[in-house]
Amino acid sequence: MRKLNSHLIEQHIDLQKQRFQGGHRKWWPNFVYHTTSLENAVNILSDGRILSRFNALDQARLRNDIADSSVISSTDSNWKSYARFYLRPKTPTLYINEGCKPWNEIINEAHCAVPICFLLNAKKVLTRSDCIFSDGNLASSGAKTGNDADFFLKMPFDKIFHEGPHNDRSITFHRNAEAVIPNSLDLSSLEYIACRTEAEKETLLELLGYDLRFKWKDKIGVLTRYPVFNEEWNFIREVKWNGSEVIIKFNEQNRKARGPFSLQIGISQIWNSQVGPYIHVENDYILPNDYKIGLNSFANKSLNVWVKMDSNLMYQNSFHSMADLPF
Repeated sequence: MRKLNSHLIEQHIDLQKQRFQGGHRKWWPNFVYHTTSLENAVNILSDGRILSRFNALDQARLRNDIADSSVISSTDSNWKSYARFYLRPKTPTLYINEGCKPWNEIINEAHCAVPICFLLNAKKVLTRSDCIFSDGNLASSGAKTGNDADFFLKMPFDKIFHEGPHNDRSITFHRNAEAVIPNSLDLSSLEYIACRTEAEKETLLELLGYDLRFKWKDKIGVLTRYPVFNEEWNFIREVKWNGSEVIIKFNEQNRKARGPFSLQIGISQIWNSQVGPYIHVENDYILPNDYKIGLNSFANKSLNVWVKMDSNLMYQNSFHSMADLPF
């Protein structure tokens, strides 16, 4: 079911696209955004639905709670029964919890080491009869909500889509504007599944397994031209196996703490379960830009490789050597 005067909402979405012609924000109004952790994303794609917080907890589908505990505690419990979507990428919420942080930098448990962003068709979601709009952060008592075209047309999109540094608290508030749907939303309006890097894309595809990977692979990608992430703190850009060593390339940055971490690398041979797994650990470790680990005993073999930083799975994938194939 669609809202009354849905065409006015669609026209207003198109108007916002015109307002931001010439910059990368021109495509923001095309979508609504749901960003969650790698592990939660696997569950969403397995279930075919984005669940409300209450439903995800009740069904044990919230594998990794990335939310700020103080924000969750101050949010009206009514909104926890809704699947929630932001009207823009790179929200203040994501700025706080995105990227792998050392344990002593994590505040109020707000931590999303590997974020995955679901981009859903805005016109399909926002014109649903059961969709409610919020002009700002629903954790705030000052958030105004409505469910009709008149409310949507009056929302302050100049502040919702604002970008860049500022000293205006109202901009921060409105950047967290939301659309919410009761209980859950299926993925029929899903357009893209965005990963930060090729390494994280490989990890998501690996965790999905064969059937789900085949189902969703055409929607999964790295949006390099249209970034939906802040790309701060720590993450893995690329992992290679050249037949004699595993090479891990971390993001190059010096603004945020690069440790200490417990860096753990797990390696096992695919076609020979009698060998391994080999676990390499660096404790109290400060990340370099590149990390190389020689593996003479695994030379030219097909390998499973995973990387963790503290308890956070940062990478997992299989590497196949043609010389090692058992057929």
